[in-house]
Amino acid sequence: MSPHPQSVPLAGVGFVFGVLSGLLGVGGGFILVPVLQLLFGVPYGQAVAATTCQMIGATSAATVRQGSSGLAETRIPWVAFGGVMVGAHLGVQCLGWLAAAGSVPVLGRMAPYLKMSLQPAYALLLVIIGVNILKTHPSIEGSTKARGGWMSGSAPGPYVSLPTVGLRRVSIPGLACLGVVSGLLSGLFGVGGGVVVIPALTWGLGFRFRVAAATANRLLLLTVIASTWAHALAGSVDLRLVLPLLFGSGLGAHVGATWMVRIRPRGLRSLFCALVVLGALLLLRDSVLTWRRSPEVVPRRAQGLSSDGSVLKLDATSREKRP
Repeated sequence: MSPHPQSVPLAGVGFVFGVLSGLLGVGGGFILVPVLQLLFGVPYGQAVAATTCQMIGATSAATVRQGSSGLAETRIPWVAFGGVMVGAHLGVQCLGWLAAAGSVPVLGRMAPYLKMSLQPAYALLLVIIGVNILKTHPSIEGSTKARGGWMSGSAPGPYVSLPTVGLRRVSIPGLACLGVVSGLLSGLFGVGGGVVVIPALTWGLGFRFRVAAATANRLLLLTVIASTWAHALAGSVDLRLVLPLLFGSGLGAHVGATWMVRIRPRGLRSLFCALVVLGALLLLRDSVLTWRRSPEVVPRRAQGLSSDGSVLKLDATSREKRP
């Protein structure tokens, strides 16, 4: 197997996104997928699979580096793992179905249904999450204890205790649903789900941002392993593309995990907000470029068809319909 002709730039890109994974508990897939498409010309399906594989290196390195910090709540990933598996396989299947749906008319052009439907909706979700994570729940430095939230109170049981953060009653079905959403997003978009897991932990359980980021990294590792397996079964993984990304992301994650404990929580939340807004803008830009490159819708009369689908016989003396 010959190396990818752009292995060095790919390793550099992997390093940057490895830093983000170790620093914020998100793999940055919502930015990396459009980057691979726009800068390296990688098809969407392969970009999603490569991004998911890349996050294995980043999250593994970050999890090892953060292991001695005592920030992560280790029970959550294992409770949510069943939901992650279900969501990852469902996401990959949905990706295949949407890709097979072909093109639809959008503002006079035949554009891919996949990008015109999912990407704008996901971009809007990113903006909402980023703005709200910046505005709410200020973190307290040096504390790992959670304040609690709806997932530790009114959500249905059975329940599990989370001793690291001091919560005695946390809904197992709630954590399983969180796993399903994380796996679904990973399969569909090549993200680890950290962009949803972190807000869920901060809003639903009252986690401090650093604890949420460290915990999300562990859940992210299980998520991307499950999603990578599903993409491999679907034949979407290109090792020539994946290996440079893995190498760079593993190195970058060590750097990011070291920086995480040195940066003030407010700074981490601000960076998280900026990242998701940037991801939303890139997704919208990719959707617009895709629409512009799509062919125009040809009117039925220009194709020689009438409104009922019959062929028009057009000559100088006749305007008859021919069946």
